[in-house]
Amino acid sequence: MVKWLPLVLVVLAAFYLYCFDGWKDLVRGRNHRMAQEMFPPSMNMPSDLDNVDEARVYLLAAQREDATPQEEFTLGRWGESYDCFGSITIKGEELNQFLGVYCSQQVSDLFPAMCHGPVYGLRLYEEGRLVREVAVCWSCSNFSYSVLPGVTGGSGFNSRSKQAVDLFEYCSIRLPFKGSQAALEKFRKGDR
Repeated sequence: MVKWLPLVLVVLAAFYLYCFDGWKDLVRGRNHRMAQEMFPPSMNMPSDLDNVDEARVYLLAAQREDATPQEEFTLGRWGESYDCFGSITIKGEELNQFLGVYCSQQVSDLFPAMCHGPVYGLRLYEEGRLVREVAVCWSCSNFSYSVLPGVTGGSGFNSRSKQAVDLFEYCSIRLPFKGSQAALEKFRKGDR
C-alpha cells in the first residue's frame, strides 16, 4: 500500500487542480480568488449565482441595548458567529433587483479592513442549497466569508461607492436599525 500512496496523492492533487479550480488557488490564492468571486460583476461572467432563487438578509446590528438576538449568523460550519436581530427572505422579481445591487460591488485589497463590525449578513440559495454567504461592514470597508469549513477570509470593498451605498440602502430600508438612517446619509456624503 505504501508504494501506491505517492501515486494516489498525485492523482488526488491533479483531480483537485483540474476539477475544483485548484489551479486558480495556486495562482492567486484561495482567499483572493474567493474575494473576487464573492460579488461577480453582474452577468459579465458565468457564476454560481445564475440560478439563485432565494436570498436572505440578516440584521447583525442591535437596535437597542436591551435587544435580544433571535438567532445566530455563522459563516461556514465553524466560522465566525454574529448575533442576528432579524432577517428577511427575498424571492421573485425583488430577488433580481437585489442581485443587481449585490453583484455590482467593487472588491479590492486597497480598501481598509480593520474593525469588521458587520451590520448585515447576506446568504444566497439555489434550490435550498447555500451558494454564497457574506458578512458586510461598511464602516471599515470590508466583508468576511467562508473560505473552507472552519476558515473565514476577508477582503475590502469600496463601501463609499454608489453601488455599496445602494446595497446598504436596500438592506436598511427592509431591516432598519438604530442609526441606520444617519449612517445612510453619512455614506451618501462620502464620510467615513
